Amino acid sequence: MMPGYIDSHNENKFRNAYAISLVLNDLEEFPVDIDCPNLQLWRLEGSLGSVEFSGNFLNGLKELKVVLMHHVSIPSIPSSFLAVRKLLTLCLEHCKLGDLSQIKELKHLEILSFIHSDIERLPEEIGELSRLRLLDLTDCKNLSRIPFGVFSKLSNLECLYMLNSFVQWGFEGQNISQNQATLSEFRNLSRLNTLEMHVPDVNLFPKDVLFENLVRFRIFIGMDVSQVISYSYPKTLRLALHQGLSLHSGIYKLLKGAQHLILDYSIINYLEDLNSIVYDLRKGFRHLRCLEVYGYTGVESLIDTNIFPVLEKLKVVSAADLKMICYDHLPDQSFCELQELMLSILPELTCLWMDPLGNVCLHNLRTLYVSDCHKLKDLLSQSTAKDLSQLQKLYVSSCEDLNVVLYKDQGVSSSQIVLSNLKSIKLEFLPNLRHFCPEADASLASDDIQESLFNSKVAISFLSYVANRGGLFGHFILMGQLWLLFLS
Repeated sequence: MMPGYIDSHNENKFRNAYAISLVLNDLEEFPVDIDCPNLQLWRLEGSLGSVEFSGNFLNGLKELKVVLMHHVSIPSIPSSFLAVRKLLTLCLEHCKLGDLSQIKELKHLEILSFIHSDIERLPEEIGELSRLRLLDLTDCKNLSRIPFGVFSKLSNLECLYMLNSFVQWGFEGQNISQNQATLSEFRNLSRLNTLEMHVPDVNLFPKDVLFENLVRFRIFIGMDVSQVISYSYPKTLRLALHQGLSLHSGIYKLLKGAQHLILDYSIINYLEDLNSIVYDLRKGFRHLRCLEVYGYTGVESLIDTNIFPVLEKLKVVSAADLKMICYDHLPDQSFCELQELMLSILPELTCLWMDPLGNVCLHNLRTLYVSDCHKLKDLLSQSTAKDLSQLQKLYVSSCEDLNVVLYKDQGVSSSQIVLSNLKSIKLEFLPNLRHFCPEADASLASDDIQESLFNSKVAISFLSYVANRGGLFGHFILMGQLWLLFLS
């Protein structure tokens, strides 16, 4: 709606409105006053042009509580805003912002958002908004200055969002003279329950800032975090470091509460290894549901499932020395909550785990992805595969030594494996693959025997997508269920 439409002839139509949304098209001055005594929400969509407001523009909006402005250039806070005493929410998003010092006059403000706005300095006057409960600085990429003391004054702050934004945190006791915000100010934020931020240096964390009340957090510690990661859990911690990591009480608190933990790149070069976290926190990963590990070097096994009882997703990429996921004896029902398992670029991996007692349980596994694990000869035992009734996607690629997907257990009676929910299967660049699930012992097989890649031991229903490269599948035979036969 064009603001010119709200002229004296049509003004009465809006006197009883509770919300108005306006779209400005290349206007330099908002032309009218609006007399809407019941209006509580006002939204303005611009085109990043500079808009001037008359001094008494909002005088007729005494009940206004929410102002949303998008794609507008605002050199300074309009004086008419300062007269709106009941304003609770101010969102200046995707805007070009100038002097915001007069924002201190909005004493009742509880929600303040500058999402994706061009702002270089957060005014220290924001610290005077004593009732502020939510501050959103997400995607303020040019924000490089937050004066020391602003955060410590916001004692009622509950939610702070700063991802892809300010990272020039000061060191406690060192940069205060430079008037730059430090994480030590968070000691005063006892009501903070939601926090999203990037801290480039772990040493910026004061040891006594524990974030005890956080119920939601997305905290990135270390180097550049431009890598795209899917965040499905409310408590995510990413450690991506090129330097030493001091695991003081503040970091431990975040680790113990994390539901999604990402360990990235050369972190292991400066920790003794990942186990220095794992073994010191045997009782601390009870909430971890997703673990991602990148660039893990120097150790041959990864985890002990005793400390990951609710793990749903496990992703390991580029672990140069890893020979197996788990080495120790596994407890009963290990990995029983696991839904996704992704293993990639693990050149020394020879098996997933040692499980002579058959304690691994994969009855919740939906996705199994394995690629570039060239020393892996087999994937899962047939006894473990009997639990794969929920498996929907199977992808195995570029594993040069793989000759069987589901290998036969020694001394375990044979039974049919039903993959009733499998929707897609992709096997590619597996030059030595001979069997998917052999019925006979490996010792009975020879180069002269040509067996079906899929045989009567594996029943697959409702398969919607099959892909292979290298001519493994000659044709399909459909008999109630879908059978896939290997023909040379």
